[in-house]
Amino acid sequence: MRREPRHPLPVLEVAIGNERFRSINWSMQGALLDGICDLIGARVRGRMGMSGSREAVPFTATVVRTDIGTGNCAICFEDGRTEQIDFADHTLVDHIH
Repeated sequence: MRREPRHPLPVLEVAIGNERFRSINWSMQGALLDGICDLIGARVRGRMGMSGSREAVPFTATVVRTDIGTGNCAICFEDGRTEQIDFADHTLVDHIH
């Protein structure tokens, strides 16, 4: 019973420092990421965008958990930055800058 619905698509590419992740699912409040971020409890800054999008949106979030068993981590956004992602842009790029 979440406040915001979770979306498996589109897949978001998320960069936190030098680490790169892909979303498993996301909402306006946070994201479940494929990969382990060791900064549990830390406030992090990063960039995210739709896979294949030229635009990357900056965000600030807290790493709320890491699950070694699944190899996933979860982040909670400080604000609704996902509202700024242009889901209609289909320009191909190799990675988030």
